Amino acid sequence: MTYLSRNVFTLKIKHILFFSFFFFFLLFACLIFLLKAPDLLVVKSSLVKSDIVFVLGGVARDRLPVAVKLLKDGWAEKIIIPTPQPSDVELEFYKTYGDQFSEESIIRCIVKKQKVPGTKLAVLKGFRNTFEEIMALRQEYNRKPFKSAILVTHPLHTRRVILLTKRIFRSKNVIFNIYYPSEWKDYSILYNEKRDYFLETLNEYVKNIYYFLFLRAQT
Repeated sequence: MTYLSRNVFTLKIKHILFFSFFFFFLLFACLIFLLKAPDLLVVKSSLVKSDIVFVLGGVARDRLPVAVKLLKDGWAEKIIIPTPQPSDVELEFYKTYGDQFSEESIIRCIVKKQKVPGTKLAVLKGFRNTFEEIMALRQEYNRKPFKSAILVTHPLHTRRVILLTKRIFRSKNVIFNIYYPSEWKDYSILYNEKRDYFLETLNEYVKNIYYFLFLRAQT
């Protein structure tokens, strides 16, 4: 083997070793990120006595009882909860069988059974996403100002909720506190399958990036 051939061979070995090291480093970094990715989405839960409890959209049977307990324990004076915009199929169902099966009716039934006065509940109707829900909360604020609010939501949604709330209420002196029950801190248990947990985490990162860029474009 000539001197030049040995140099070329040595250079190839160095390149192979470098790219192998880089590949395994990248793989390790991705693994660490995937393990820590959910935690970066979560804002710490805190509980401070506030004027209202705002229940972000989701599964009412999970979040509404939390809000009712906060109200009954004296942490707030009123519950505000948005409901999703019903689909055409749902509207047809209500038309045929009555709106006693609607989300609003179910919410009011739950609250009534918990012996919470109807005056302490406000149901906002017809929203498609978190942005619209928080815009509706801003409209409620414009109608009847409040100084503080507890935001009840899924732990993995908290970073996005804070991002939107700070921007939509940026000119108002309102104190917001994120809250979710301590048993929700292990957020993986809120999903039936690990695959759903993984997909939800990725979905949340996409939503956070989208809203960050969307809100920047609005200012």
